[in-house]
Amino acid sequence: YFSPTGPGWHSVPAPPINQMLNVAAHSGTPFEAIGNGGVAIAIIAALGLIARRAAWILAPLITVGAMSLTVYCGHIIGIWAVDPFGGGMGASGNGYLAGMAGIAIAVAMAWRFFFARGPLEHLVHVISVRATLPPAKEGELS
Repeated sequence: YFSPTGPGWHSVPAPPINQMLNVAAHSGTPFEAIGNGGVAIAIIAALGLIARRAAWILAPLITVGAMSLTVYCGHIIGIWAVDPFGGGMGASGNGYLAGMAGIAIAVAMAWRFFFARGPLEHLVHVISVRATLPPAKEGELS
């Protein structure tokens, strides 16, 4: 049991008003949080406008983003294939990172040319659709 006057209750004095009006980076004040939120919203809006106008330039990123589960699992398999015992000897460096990103983009673009979803995304879609079907009536096959 904790009461405002009993043991275990500690009151923390409110900071002075001049500290609460601070907008410096990492100050943790409400004004800093509101300012950071506004900047984030402005950046997201600007990137949305750029993406709408230059979708063909961003097509590789859009395609990889549409198959994120498959690409993530592919990266795990690729890392394991290069470094199966996790010693960190083969799966490191910028060249490895660029190769993995290039392979992910190329495979995702090729897959997307033939199919609407990645294989794991399709599996999740099928499972979720089947899970939300109404139960079969007695005597019907599902």
